[in-house]
Formats: sequence, structure tokens, C-alpha cells
Amino acid sequence: MSQKERRLGVSESNLVTRTLKLQSGDADALRLAIADIDVLFGLQRANYDTGKGKLKMA
Repeated sequence: MSQKERRLGVSESNLVTRTLKLQSGDADALRLAIADIDVLFGLQRANYDTGKGKLKMA
């Protein structure tokens, strides 16, 4: 079995995906918030779909 590269604090056995629907009138504030979320310890990734208004985190 191959080992995937993971960020610090993330393990395959504890990996959970969450999807949040966001509403924001300020695109710059939303972009800054997502950038802050993406660097949190224990998160593999944070992606925002502008068309659907959904933030996906794992």
C-alpha cells in the first residue's frame, strides 16, 4: 500500500470531509477567510466552489 503525502497533523484513518454552504456579500473577506482556514493544523485542504457557494474541507 502506498503512503500519500499528507499535511502535518492529518492521518488517513482520521480524515473527514465537510461541506459548508456560505453566503457572503464581500468576496475579498471570503477569500481571506478561506486562506486562513486552509493553513489550520490538521486540515488537508480547503476548497471553495464559487458557482455553488460551497466550502469543502478535509
